Amino acid sequence: MKLIETATWRIKQKDHDRFAAIAIHGPLGDDSTGLAWQAAHPEAIYYSRTRNFFRKIEGTDEEEWIFIDEYDSEKAYQKSHQTLYSAPEYAEMKKIGYQKTKELMVPGSDPTHAVWQEVPGTFMEFKDHQLTHLS
Repeated sequence: MKLIETATWRIKQKDHDRFAAIAIHGPLGDDSTGLAWQAAHPEAIYYSRTRNFFRKIEGTDEEEWIFIDEYDSEKAYQKSHQTLYSAPEYAEMKKIGYQKTKELMVPGSDPTHAVWQEVPGTFMEFKDHQLTHLS
């Protein structure tokens, strides 16, 4: 069974590059957390894919971001997060990173995580406009 976990939030468009840098390189810019750290430590987080997307919100100076983590075991995914975040050195960096990202979020943003389950029989994958996988 495939699952995804998502969260959405808003930031000012002017903060796009700053927010992306924190997400990728961590709050200190030294790859001690963030996606760069995760890429160097694939054993630390249990997922098969993670992505971030954004969209500009019409008529505002804001954009909405979403992350999508994909995995096949919610229990294993949650356990990997608990193990990682309970490590003292990572927990402190995560706290700093969360504080810095929260500061960039537009007031009222609620990055609450939601878990979604794939509907069986609805998965299709294409490569070069050719169907490569159908569930």
